[in-house]
Amino acid sequence: MNYKETQIDGSSYVRCTRVVVDNGIDGSKSISFAEEQVISIVDEVIRRPIGNLSLSLTDSMGDSFDVLNPETGEVTGLMTFEQAYAVVHSAYMHAANKRDAD
Repeated sequence: MNYKETQIDGSSYVRCTRVVVDNGIDGSKSISFAEEQVISIVDEVIRRPIGNLSLSLTDSMGDSFDVLNPETGEVTGLMTFEQAYAVVHSAYMHAANKRDAD
């Protein structure tokens, strides 16, 4: 028996908190997703890191995945990791050029 034990309503889910793309100068490429568990109970949100999910892009460039709307989860398209890598590269180049123009 636990002292003052009570049943409570709430929810729990896992989310990605950070994405790191490793663009090795030797040609190796990987992506890591830092995950956390979010527990919502009463008026409190508890965030707990649970680890990293890593994927070698070097071995997965041709693999495709569904593109999901982050708000609804609806599938909006299909993309390969090669295309996603090009999008991240392009976003970096745009941000760096914008920074350097200021």
